[in-house]
Amino acid sequence: MAQVNMIYSSSSSSQNFSKIKLGAKGAEVRNIQQILKTKGFYWGKIDGSYGPMTRSAVRNFQINNNLTATGEVDNNTFAQLKGIKTTPPSPKTPPLTITSYSPLSDGRVGYAYNNSIFATGGSDSYFWRIASGILPPGLSLTSAVCITTPCQVPVTITGTPTTPGTYIFLLEVSHNPPVGSLSLIKATKQFILTIYR
Repeated sequence: MAQVNMIYSSSSSSQNFSKIKLGAKGAEVRNIQQILKTKGFYWGKIDGSYGPMTRSAVRNFQINNNLTATGEVDNNTFAQLKGIKTTPPSPKTPPLTITSYSPLSDGRVGYAYNNSIFATGGSDSYFWRIASGILPPGLSLTSAVCITTPCQVPVTITGTPTTPGTYIFLLEVSHNPPVGSLSLIKATKQFILTIYR
């Protein structure tokens, strides 16, 4: 069975050591087991023996703290266990993006038209508007009514077109800035919609 050999760095207050892994024994393993138990990851005996249950607890701790899930205690895992690094990386919010394709499906004068435009990403309710250009006369943007927030639903171009032609417009989706930011989050995309007689 492998023994835990700790190497203390004189140039740093942190402890540097080889990975503690399956088969290791000693006081440091006992310490790790106690910390894992306190944090709710380990339910076995505090016996100083790095067995499968300890390895599984370490792996679950690593997953929960955005660490590489090896089941072995390396410097990063040890630091996180000891509380040296207490804040895991914040998950990144996917960028706000309009995902529907252009050109849109064609319409005909005098016939009902209905086409939804989709977006993904962002972290708050969507607000849609025509940033430039115009919709064909007789058509308008309609947003669904949400009963929960954030309301991230598509916008629908709907109505009965009255005038033939090819219409080019820039559609914008936006949402309120995240906490601590003053910048409105938005995305735009150009669309082409042709109305035939």
